[in-house]
Amino acid sequence: MQKKKIDSHKIMKRLESKKSDRQKITLYLSRQLYEDLKKKCRDVAPSQIIEELVREFIAGLD
Repeated sequence: MQKKKIDSHKIMKRLESKKSDRQKITLYLSRQLYEDLKKKCRDVAPSQIIEELVREFIAGLD
């Protein structure tokens, strides 16, 4: 099975000006992982990055 490379820059660009119909939920993540993600996100909320990663994951299963 070939790994699909995630294009981080593409996700960031897509989210910079996008609003969505979001609902508050709770996810448990490693504290260090979340801190690292926040540092890399710049002006985009980490939750938006996680949302896009989940979308890509689901699309990859279809």
